[in-house]
Amino acid sequence: MEKILFSIEYDFNNVSPALLWNYISTQDGLASWFADRVDVNGKHFTFYWNSEKRSANQTSQRHGTSIKLRWCDETNRKYYFELKLIQNELTKNTTLVVSDFANKNEIKDYIDLWDEQIAILQKKVGA
Repeated sequence: MEKILFSIEYDFNNVSPALLWNYISTQDGLASWFADRVDVNGKHFTFYWNSEKRSANQTSQRHGTSIKLRWCDETNRKYYFELKLIQNELTKNTTLVVSDFANKNEIKDYIDLWDEQIAILQKKVGA
């Protein structure tokens, strides 16, 4: 079944992109909100949740702006998830855009999961 790309925007008012960048691109940052534990070896990320382990490879990065990862168990190379920071030039507010792929009947579940994880991140940074 073909997966569909979806994107969700989360506002981080009064949070600097540099601070958020550390939370979305580093081992310690990701372990504070995305997974219980994260190991990074170069461009290879391993995420741990309870007894589950899942690995992803970084496919691209724009330092300070975006990071794109592909799950290692994903057979279709066009599927990925991306965390991208956008700062409004006028207001200086930062938006985190999450892009991911899911089957049509699973998109709501994926959005709910991202909402839960990003709520943890927002609490961590005081947004």
